Parts: sequence; C-alpha cells; structure tokens
Amino acid sequence: MTSRRIIVCWLAALAVAELAGCVTPGTDAIQMGVEKSRTYDAAFDAVWPAIVGSVADRNLPITTLEKASGLIAISGVSYSPADAEEGRRGSVNGVPDRITARSAKFNIFATRLNDGRTNVRVNTSFMMQIRTGNGSQLFPFRYEWEYAYSNGNVEKLILNDVSYRIKPH
Repeated sequence: MTSRRIIVCWLAALAVAELAGCVTPGTDAIQMGVEKSRTYDAAFDAVWPAIVGSVADRNLPITTLEKASGLIAISGVSYSPADAEEGRRGSVNGVPDRITARSAKFNIFATRLNDGRTNVRVNTSFMMQIRTGNGSQLFPFRYEWEYAYSNGNVEKLILNDVSYRIKPH
C-alpha cells in the first residue's frame, strides 16, 4: 500500500470514529403513576357545572361536551414542560436536540355512581415534537413527534378545582 493510501484510509477511519462519538442519545420519557380520578360526595348535577367552570376559567377549547355521557374532550392546546415528564434530550456534534412544539389533548369523564356520588377521571395525552441533527448534510435536522407523560399537575389542578367549586364557601 502506498503511503498516500495509508493516509487516506487512516483519515477515513478517524472521520468514522469522530462521527460515531459525536452523537449523544437522549432518554425516553417515562410514564408516571399519577392520580387521575377522584370520587366526590356530590351528585352529578352539582359536579358537572364545576367541571365545565374549571375548564372555562382556563380558557381551554372544548371540542366535545356531552353532559348525558359525562364527557368533555379538549384538544388543540399546548402543555407546559412543568406539567410533563419529557425524558432527556441528546445532541449531535454539540448541537442539542430541541423540543420545538408541545401538544396536549385530554378528556374529562364524569360518572354517576349508584350512591349519589360522582367519579371524575382526567385522561391526558401529551406529545412533543423533537428536532434532532445539527443541520449538516451528514446529520440534517429531522423532526419527529414523541410521547411525553403527565406528571400529575394537570389532573390535580382540575380535580382540586372541582372539589373547591362543589364545596360550600
């Protein structure tokens, strides 16, 4: 082998080793056990307006409102990073992966119980759009949606607000 070929092979091997060492993977979000439901010592007709009032005071866009079935669905909103477990972001060649968008949808389901009480359940779904890469030809920016998971703040806020609204003051 000529010395020029040895140098080219050596540089190619060095470039491959450098590229392999420059990608730092992140960690996936982990689903947490959170309080999602609560039973209230109040009739459905007292709890329902408390739920609707809680959602309305937060100016959340209701996409479905069905009193007969006890369902309120909300979508088209963003969530705060303080309300979710999003994992840890990695990096490519020193350029950190970034969360570029956050999307949430959730439903609140109120159920009449036989003993005159009402159960309320809050189900959340969080998604985050992550940009990876460094913008180079080798590692162009790529955008993917991944799940994030509620840490319980949203559920607790709604369930506590319902409790407050149905109790006499």
